[in-house]
Amino acid sequence: KYKCKIDKKSVLETILKIKLQSELFYVLLKKIRPRIVYLSCYYSLENFSLISASKKLGIKTVDIQHGGIGKFHYMYSNWKHQNLEKNNLLPDEYLIWDKKLLDQSTLPNHKSKNYKVSKKLSIDFWFKNKKHTKEYVEKKNKVFFENLKKYKKIFLFCGSIDIPKELIKIINKMPNNYFWLIRMHPRHSDVKHNNKLYKSILNEKNYDTDFATKLNLNYLIKISDVFLTDYSSTLYDASFFKKPA
Repeated sequence: KYKCKIDKKSVLETILKIKLQSELFYVLLKKIRPRIVYLSCYYSLENFSLISASKKLGIKTVDIQHGGIGKFHYMYSNWKHQNLEKNNLLPDEYLIWDKKLLDQSTLPNHKSKNYKVSKKLSIDFWFKNKKHTKEYVEKKNKVFFENLKKYKKIFLFCGSIDIPKELIKIINKMPNNYFWLIRMHPRHSDVKHNNKLYKSILNEKNYDTDFATKLNLNYLIKISDVFLTDYSSTLYDASFFKKPA
């Protein structure tokens, strides 16, 4: 119907990888015996393996929402078959940011109430412990943020792989008393390469990519005046801080 070609060899190799890793996790979990295993993005090979091993040992598994969940997400939506309780690769429970997500997505087995609304745990944790984080403690970070106070406005851009050409044009047209924090996805971008690229395309504008990519996102949002992104789920984080975006 959908003209999808399935590589049977690739599928078999994937299943064997999950089985092998599951046996390794089984040995480890049997030794440490945790009450609960928390994971994020349950659909990676490693997490499938971890879930499988946990179920064999009767250990509860909980998936923590990592990013945005929309109606087109290939692993968090459009689950038409809800009777999947015996599936040994799905987590037992899901921690989600907002119950409204269930209106546009269908988590596996969500009709059996296998979810809890946790809000953004990372933000709650940061608020409770922020004075002990490196943004507040380490001298080089304190000096950097202190220098930012001389600028009229601070813009934070959170991107995925490349900085949009449209944004480059906007930055180059902005006044010099504006500062830009450019944060690219740590796993999906080459920071050194990006630094060289920005030097060649940004006309002596005030910006930073190093601190912006390495430091805690919550602190960066807190000190920023305006938040921008291409299609990153960090937009949700900005909404918690009520930042114009």
